[in-house]
Amino acid sequence: MSTGLHAAEEGDLPGATTLLRRALELKPRDPDTWNSLGVVLVRQGAISEGGDAFTRAVRFDPNHAEGHRNLGIVLDRQGRTRDAVAHYETFLRLSAAHHAARDDVHRRLVELSRSSASMGGEQ
Repeated sequence: MSTGLHAAEEGDLPGATTLLRRALELKPRDPDTWNSLGVVLVRQGAISEGGDAFTRAVRFDPNHAEGHRNLGIVLDRQGRTRDAVAHYETFLRLSAAHHAARDDVHRRLVELSRSSASMGGEQ
């Protein structure tokens, strides 16, 4: 996994994808590797496939905060607001108080709440 993450940091996203998939052949239930693969896939524009990887991360570890945040982002981009909100809220519940992304997630939840209220609660 670390070699795949290094490849991603160097900008070799296809190479990172290959290496992370190899890591999953060795540890197919590793939530951190699934989450990392999801990030790399999304960065390559494979949003749906990245979402599937995040789904596996949280399935294998329901307390994987980053997996929930990343899945929330994908679902949000896909217009699946209710599902996104559930994962954003789970991220906030699971993540440490000092996590750098907490403020952004909280702001997005406020935006979604306002948007839902202005549309009569639909979404």
